[in-house]
Amino acid sequence: MNTAFLNIVSATMNKNVDDIRATPFIAPEDKIQVVDMLVKNCIKISREDWDSFELSWDFKKHPASTGERVKLNKKLITLQAQDTEIRIYEEKIHHLADQMISIDLDDGVKKNYAIFQDVLAKIK
Repeated sequence: MNTAFLNIVSATMNKNVDDIRATPFIAPEDKIQVVDMLVKNCIKISREDWDSFELSWDFKKHPASTGERVKLNKKLITLQAQDTEIRIYEEKIHHLADQMISIDLDDGVKKNYAIFQDVLAKIK
């Protein structure tokens, strides 16, 4: 239907923005809020991107400034260390899970703790 309307408005193969704008469109009520939210989110992302460069009047500082770069490098080192720790811990847990060790809760914490001592926190 839209194609037929566009052919009436503009008989040539060339369609301009105004031709598209003139096309009638009825949006379902349940979709309007979703579309509005997505559009606002896109505008926010575009504005943040534009404001991160010196051409914007709202430019404050470049995201790759020296201070920011130092903070980001420290954060990266911390995250890499955490990632390594998590991978080591995951390997230990995976090894125990593969063994399908059965425990008896009546044996008590001390005996069951000894079985899983590599992956549990120390008892104080």
